[in-house]
Amino acid sequence: MERIYFIALLLCSAVLLMDGQVRAIAANLSYYKGADSQLSKHLRAVNQSKIDHLFQRLKRARTEAEGRMIEFELWQYWTKSGHADIESLMRRAHFLAQRGYLKLAARLLDRVVAERPDFVDGWNRRANVFYLMRRYNEALQSIARVLALEPRHFGALTGKAFIKINAGRWQEALECLRRAVEIHPFLHERYLLRILEKKLQWRRL
Repeated sequence: MERIYFIALLLCSAVLLMDGQVRAIAANLSYYKGADSQLSKHLRAVNQSKIDHLFQRLKRARTEAEGRMIEFELWQYWTKSGHADIESLMRRAHFLAQRGYLKLAARLLDRVVAERPDFVDGWNRRANVFYLMRRYNEALQSIARVLALEPRHFGALTGKAFIKINAGRWQEALECLRRAVEIHPFLHERYLLRILEKKLQWRRL
């Protein structure tokens, strides 16, 4: 009887010890999760400061080459989520979209924006895929999310202009492009400004 009692006591002690270890592990995980969240916020703040500086440089750019280089740097920041799982989904979505599997790419990008709703490029890529699928209303909804996160996103403004051109809403397209070129004076699509302005002049005749 004493032996049974001793074994039971050992088992209880083991359970209590394991429970203590589980609690300690849970506490550590909670700590690291919190630390990861804080680090993520810090990195976003640092990146935002660098992005702001790049936009200032972009507005002061004097040559096409300088403007293009700053544009490239901006895209480098926009396309980095800081999360390996999200970047894996983005790569897979890009791979599928390039090969014409647009519905599958859209599903992956739905996951991206559901998991990281503050990730600008997730919404932007989603808008691009919906544009290719000719689902323009959904593309515009994604563009609205991009611009809510980053109002200076000349890529999203240009995409919105293309959708408005397809709809024959030239004045709205012109306004989008003017805003984009105001932000990025060397935007590749700036040549469309003259075309749209002439179309609107002809319409008024």
